[in-house]
Amino acid sequence: MLVFEEFPRCWKYLRKDNLRSYTAVSVSTLYTFFDWLLSQRRGKGGRKCRGTKIASSLGTYWKVYRLVYERATGVKLDGQMNRSMHEVLRRLAKKHSLKKIGRDKACMYVEDQTLVLQTNLATTEKRYTHGRYRIQAQLYLQLGGFTANRPRAILSLCYRHIQVTLLRDPEGRPYQVLLEFTFEFTKEFLGIKDMNTFPLPEIIYDKSLIFSPHAFAAYNLTSPEELSRLFIPPGRNKLPLRLNQELDDIPVFRKAPLPYNTLLPWIKALGKITGFAQVARSYSLRYAGGKAFNEDGNVNEAMQNLMMGHASIRTFLKHYLSRRITVDIQAVVRGLRPQNAIMRAACTMSRSIDLRRPRRLTAEQSESVNDHPTHPMYKELNRKIIQERQRQRHALLQDVMERWEYEQPVRDVEQQLAGIESKNEVVIVQPQYAMLPAQKELADAIMAPPGITLKAEICRRNRGIRAVTEYCGVSVYNKEKRPKRCWKCIGNPNLPTGERIYEFSCASDISKHFKRKHSQYIKRGESLGCELCKVPLANKVHLQRHGLDVHGTVT
Repeated sequence: MLVFEEFPRCWKYLRKDNLRSYTAVSVSTLYTFFDWLLSQRRGKGGRKCRGTKIASSLGTYWKVYRLVYERATGVKLDGQMNRSMHEVLRRLAKKHSLKKIGRDKACMYVEDQTLVLQTNLATTEKRYTHGRYRIQAQLYLQLGGFTANRPRAILSLCYRHIQVTLLRDPEGRPYQVLLEFTFEFTKEFLGIKDMNTFPLPEIIYDKSLIFSPHAFAAYNLTSPEELSRLFIPPGRNKLPLRLNQELDDIPVFRKAPLPYNTLLPWIKALGKITGFAQVARSYSLRYAGGKAFNEDGNVNEAMQNLMMGHASIRTFLKHYLSRRITVDIQAVVRGLRPQNAIMRAACTMSRSIDLRRPRRLTAEQSESVNDHPTHPMYKELNRKIIQERQRQRHALLQDVMERWEYEQPVRDVEQQLAGIESKNEVVIVQPQYAMLPAQKELADAIMAPPGITLKAEICRRNRGIRAVTEYCGVSVYNKEKRPKRCWKCIGNPNLPTGERIYEFSCASDISKHFKRKHSQYIKRGESLGCELCKVPLANKVHLQRHGLDVHGTVT
């Protein structure tokens, strides 16, 4: 919520334009403004506001307002007024029933991150409209976990912010490919901040490439085979690998660029599919990264503040440190050896994994809201009926999940005590889609074990980069615009990879290609199907209809 935009809107709405000036600010006018602000249910363009539910959010609004006031007037608010506002904020929090306890700052530790990365690679339940988006989600999760940067700082990366260097290893091991990410766009409301650069060396013989940004960020840099042939001349310790300057202003996370409100639902969905009870958020990576920095003996307080972009350690302690105690307090008090492994397991998001947890309503549950008694009120307003049903479905799902969280463990215990074998069945059967060949190759390449020799290890890395590159070209589902790749060719495993993912110059060229290469060869009575969706198609007409409805190809 942009407080500095709402201030003039408040007085215009209340028809008191004389109070818009900062010279008219008083405790009573500030009470009126924040009371009005908390009462708003509609924002710009009549859009419904999420509303303020936590008391600490009101405190944040007050801090922002003070900053805006100081910038506009050049002076700070009177100290007495600032102290009086603390009582005003408490009264407003009580009046609007704001909760004193905020949401749990769930940390996505490396164990949890591993599972989410694996889910993103292999799941067919979460479908992306373009292969590049799955790759971007993977790279974001990696960078978010390693650097603990704010989401918008990561999403603002352009190729000019990436430096690739072939670096000589001082211990005589093979050359290292070093990626350096410079985050230019950080939180700038308190003023312009200096840029931070995070170097990430390649890890040779890692268990898998799932944590390797080199496979996911380097797919636009150069071919892996050419990279393998490079060497550092004698007398030098590095070989910079310059990118084409034409790429400088192109976002790494592309959707012109990828917006945060698109990324957030992706991460939430991946967390649900993984089986977490807590909501997976992009800030879960920042919380966990900050905690790891704070506990590591190699990171002092000054370095932590620099990496997190904080002015002092107080910001981390107040806003980022989880309220869950992760220390074995019993061992500390009794002088015992701490059980670090079990304490770690007790605090991870992975602890809550249960694939039986309902993620969607059943058909019967979804239909049950249609008979809700409030619906006759909206018979003349169909749009409100749809909105009300959606709201009730969401509320019903929340109720189903909360009851399941309490009742299911009780059922599990009772079954065990009664000697009944527990069946690990998923309550709601989710639609399963066939994994695309390119996605299967992507998952196999990234999850491949390390090579026995250095040559085999380099081949594994090159295979991973190639798989990422090829998967970025996959876009065959009809969502926003007509694709430029042939869905029949992509689904044919017998074709060379270059022919399968060939991109035509325009969608009409696909129609011509489809008629020339596929349609004219279909014989009467021939069994047809879609190799991508794994569905049978009765005849040529059904094939054409499927191509239009599902893959956006006019044939």
